[in-house]
Amino acid sequence: LVETLLVSVRPDGLIAGKVLAVAVQGLMQFAIWIAALFIGLYGGNWIAGMENPDYVNPVITVIDSIRDTIGQSALSLPAAILALLFFFVGFLFYSVLAALAGAMVSKPEDTSVAQSILQFPIIISWLLCYLAPLNGNESFTAVARYVPFTAPFLVPVDTLTGAVSLFESLLMLLVMTAFTVIFIMICARIFKGLILYNGQKISLKTIQGILKG
Repeated sequence: LVETLLVSVRPDGLIAGKVLAVAVQGLMQFAIWIAALFIGLYGGNWIAGMENPDYVNPVITVIDSIRDTIGQSALSLPAAILALLFFFVGFLFYSVLAALAGAMVSKPEDTSVAQSILQFPIIISWLLCYLAPLNGNESFTAVARYVPFTAPFLVPVDTLTGAVSLFESLLMLLVMTAFTVIFIMICARIFKGLILYNGQKISLKTIQGILKG
């Protein structure tokens, strides 16, 4: 049915729609968890304050002390929203990479091999983001926040803790979104070029030729 779909749907729209349909369920579930956390914390604190004006929420006290230590944007509502948006876009970016791996295979049985290769940049990016701060490598961290493979592992937490300003986080979000859109376009181009290669062996030279048009 894909050939029929491509008559009326652009390849980039088809790829984006397929990825979003799969990814949005997990993203909505995660958003509900985060929203419930903040509503329960601040809403419960407000209700308790109405019942007992002398009530002091220990969790709110800890959050306020963190803000005083590392910055006022730490754990604030704008920071939480930006962190959540960045998590969503980062998740979408890696979902698009999975779609890209799927677009480069001609037989369904080759899909697992392509997806296993995709795991390497995820694992390597996570290890780099985990080990670099432990070694005090701030120069790597500053650059990694703008690299699409490593940014999803750094920026959401750095935004929540106030390690980066809200303006910097917004700028990083725009960069991450731009890379995601670019990879959707690349994926769509490869998908469209290989649509008639069913069952044939795909080489890097073939993919390179498709990208060059």
